[in-house]
Amino acid sequence: MRVLGCDPGKVGAIALIDGLSLLRVFDMPVTALKKGTTLDAHTLNGLVCEMLNDCGPVDLAVIERVHSTPQMGVSSAFDFGRSFGLVEMALIARGIRIEYVTPQRWKGALGLNADKSSSLALARAKWPDAEEWFRRKKDEGRAESALIAEYGRRL
Repeated sequence: MRVLGCDPGKVGAIALIDGLSLLRVFDMPVTALKKGTTLDAHTLNGLVCEMLNDCGPVDLAVIERVHSTPQMGVSSAFDFGRSFGLVEMALIARGIRIEYVTPQRWKGALGLNADKSSSLALARAKWPDAEEWFRRKKDEGRAESALIAEYGRRL
């Protein structure tokens, strides 16, 4: 079963697994603005298309159900919601079935806590041959997207 996992934030990623194999991971593409960055919708669409062309059809996509927090400013919360919607539409446009999961549910199912470094450690242990995708501390989004896909595979 081919499952796509997505951590939809700007520092998130999309990963694709097939059974126990990790096929592909890419960071969410961002573009610079005068102030900060935003998700690059055109590049995201192209990367999803390329992934499907290279790897074949996807049986299920699992997107982390995220929401704004009181600590976020208004524009940050809006941008966060925009990223979620762009990912969702890129997958819906290709007819991919989507399930949504909260961080608490998928992390609990995999024995993880809120600490993102534990996600990185588990991804490195689960896919040792994919070390290049999880080499840096900032690859936590990649690790979490792959583990979200793993959660979906186990459903």
